[in-house]
Amino acid sequence: MIFPVGESSSSSSSTPTSTPSGSWSYHVYIVECNKKDQVLPILYGVDPSNLKHHAESFEEAFKKHEDRFRSDSDKVQRWRHALTQVTAYSGWDSNNVCEAKLVDNIAQHIHKRMIPKLPYYTRNLVAIASKVEEVNRFTARWDPEAFSKTNQLKFLILDDMKLHFGLNHFPGSLKVLHWRRCSLKTLPLANQVNEFVDIKLSHSEIKQLWHGTKFLEKLKYMDLSFSKNLKQLPDLSGVPNIEELELKGCTSLTKVHPSLLQLKKLVVLNFEKCKSLKTLPCKLEMSSLEELILTGCSEFKSVPEFGESMKRLSKLSLQGTAIRKLPASLGCLVGLRVLNLRNCKLLVSLPNTFLELCSLRVLYLSGCSKFRNLPEFGERMKHLSVLDLDNTNIRKLPSSLGYLVNLIDLKLSKCRKLVCLPDTIDRLKSLEVLDIRGCSKLFESSFASLKVPLSALSLPSLKYLDLSYCNLFEESIPYDFCNLPPSLRSLHLEGNRFVSVPINISKLSKLQYLKLCKCRKLQQLPDLPSSIRKLDASNCFSLETSKLNPCSLFASAGHYPPKVVDSFDMVITGNEIPAWFVHREDGGYASAPHDCPKNNCVGIALCFLLISGAADPSEILHYKVRCCLGSRRGLCLKETTLPYMKPGRPHLYILLLDLSHCEIRSHSRFGLFQTANNAIDYALGAEGGERWNVPTNTTDAEVVRAKRFEV
Repeated sequence: MIFPVGESSSSSSSTPTSTPSGSWSYHVYIVECNKKDQVLPILYGVDPSNLKHHAESFEEAFKKHEDRFRSDSDKVQRWRHALTQVTAYSGWDSNNVCEAKLVDNIAQHIHKRMIPKLPYYTRNLVAIASKVEEVNRFTARWDPEAFSKTNQLKFLILDDMKLHFGLNHFPGSLKVLHWRRCSLKTLPLANQVNEFVDIKLSHSEIKQLWHGTKFLEKLKYMDLSFSKNLKQLPDLSGVPNIEELELKGCTSLTKVHPSLLQLKKLVVLNFEKCKSLKTLPCKLEMSSLEELILTGCSEFKSVPEFGESMKRLSKLSLQGTAIRKLPASLGCLVGLRVLNLRNCKLLVSLPNTFLELCSLRVLYLSGCSKFRNLPEFGERMKHLSVLDLDNTNIRKLPSSLGYLVNLIDLKLSKCRKLVCLPDTIDRLKSLEVLDIRGCSKLFESSFASLKVPLSALSLPSLKYLDLSYCNLFEESIPYDFCNLPPSLRSLHLEGNRFVSVPINISKLSKLQYLKLCKCRKLQQLPDLPSSIRKLDASNCFSLETSKLNPCSLFASAGHYPPKVVDSFDMVITGNEIPAWFVHREDGGYASAPHDCPKNNCVGIALCFLLISGAADPSEILHYKVRCCLGSRRGLCLKETTLPYMKPGRPHLYILLLDLSHCEIRSHSRFGLFQTANNAIDYALGAEGGERWNVPTNTTDAEVVRAKRFEV
């Protein structure tokens, strides 16, 4: 049987093993279709050669038709001729492929043929009809009573859906309602008991959650975050089992119903960025509450009293609020672990009951610019591990600081009125981070009058020490630099006034990062330990760099590790590439030397001269450097962020690349690129030539030996 697909853009024909007694005019129709359209023959269980020569049952069928139409022999002849033409068309043979694959091939072929004939706006649509008008009519007919007779619905999830005619009912069976950007002004809750367990209405247009008291005894989670029209919380006495209440970003919220105090099972209460909220009910007695978050509530002025039942509260965040003090009942929070008071600009002090917080682990007071008096620490506060006092107005630390035997992180950055550290600081054997950046009064004159105990700078676990902008100069630093501990990994001396750095830095066997930027009087760099990975000496305008060789900075070349150039890089002030870089090129590329012997080595050194033309410091604080093998997307050998470079001041970026595990081609190129987002890429490109390993060369200083540094 052969048939066309009428009223379509293409025709397909199927020829079975036997021909029915029906009309043969379809053959003629297919021939006519082929003159103006595409015919796709499909031979199912048929030998193509039999079709062509009218063999077997096809020839028998023609004989029967010749007997039947003796008076019109021309008709049979036209059929015979049409069949000959149709069988000559190339197509698909079911004998050569399985049926499933055959159907798939045909469908793909028809799809490809039809796509160019489709309108441009439906080019990417397959088996879908555009019915925008019908959809619009459907949404316009949403019935406010749509759920009035729905008794089995348990989950209703709507995303950014607006119901112009509102909604009068929710099904009584509904357990979960998630409706982001809910368009309702209030929830249509009936007075009967509801089954709600989870309600999420973030970014909604809700103004009044509900009126009166609604009984939602199974409700555990409610999220109204960023509902900017919500002005007050309703009576919550009907939701006694709620565990999480999210109100983040409800900027119009001013009032909280006193029934909030009755929520004995509430675990998380989040008022973050509720900028209009000024206070909470007078006394909190929520025995299950673990997190109370008021971060960013800029109008919040009065912290309520804490009841004795609040022992489970572990996190209290009042960051960025307008509070002036904390209540004495703070001591009731014996389970408190994190107290966040960052940027409370009006806070002056903490209550004496602070020492009763025996579970406290983290105390944030940074940015409390009026905070002057830190209370005594209790003997039981040994769990405190982080004490952040950055940018406060304190003049001294209490001697009870020594009780904090598990303190790991002590931050005193920009405490410009801090005049001394207590001697008991030497008890902090676990201290890893000491940041006294900008505490210039600790180092006012000579070392003899130093207000910092020597033991503070030699604590055995110290890994990070920041002495930037501490007014350090030659007379204020002893030769041995207070015996800095060998555990030190990062040393920041930015913005000080010394001419040279204490020589014993080379003995800090674990030091990886040395920051000397903006030391404007610094004339020479110190010897570095073999562990160093990064050196920042940017904006040191007195530094002599013309003869600088980074390899010679290392104090003991013989003890340099095998993978010396694994990640070492440095930024220094300078307008001339050091003389020891023998192989040089102008422009944004530098090719590897052609005369390098083919021996094994550790790596290769590069130096780039950089001049920033940006006028805005924010544009040049985040130059990203990426050095790759082969191409921009090749193996990354180095990735870092360059420090601030003063506009118009030339700087040198020197890096030693580990190529011991890489094989590159001769004529390889190192390229310097700046992307649109203020990033700089360094690429090592391979552009043909014989393959060779980066070699050792005693004359070319760009190449580094595996065991020793010789230039």
